[in-house]
Amino acid sequence: MVGTKIVRPAKKPFHKLFHTSAGHNRKVLQIISRSQKHNIIEDRYLFSIEIDLSNPKKRIKLIYYTYHNGASYWKVIVSGQLQQLKSLGILNEVDLYIQITDITAVFDNVIRLIKAIHNNVSISTSAVNHFEYPAIRLIHDLAIEDPESSYIYLHLKGMSYNKGVHNEQEKVLLTMTFEDWRRKLENFKSERILN
Repeated sequence: MVGTKIVRPAKKPFHKLFHTSAGHNRKVLQIISRSQKHNIIEDRYLFSIEIDLSNPKKRIKLIYYTYHNGASYWKVIVSGQLQQLKSLGILNEVDLYIQITDITAVFDNVIRLIKAIHNNVSISTSAVNHFEYPAIRLIHDLAIEDPESSYIYLHLKGMSYNKGVHNEQEKVLLTMTFEDWRRKLENFKSERILN
């Protein structure tokens, strides 16, 4: 695929392109190309949205920190959160970095689970609990290397409660945070932030 770019111009109405997906009040334009799926939620975007289907370099980095308690239901929580992010379409448009802290040595199982859900991921591990420091340091190092990209940080929630489900409250919070991620990132392009 050479030179395949989709541009949604800024400030142009495009409500006729959208369909209402089952169970959602918000309308979504979904673009599917080979193994890529891109969702654009209907909103008043201030800037153009460009999706380059031929360029694997992404301008958004998502850093996901996860602490694993071997006695907890980590499989349910991690898979639930990653599947939900995947369903919102964000994983196709970011470079995903996952920092795993695990003092119970189930790294191989965690990595297999993650790659079964989303194979295009960079994973780093730590067997010593330095809390969120390795993930924050990763963001710092990535930002030094690529200051033009935008960075999103997500901390795994629910591990310490030892719940066996990715519950409705967590699903709602993740949806509210990531459903309209494009619109939220526009805030960082604003003149008052850039100056």
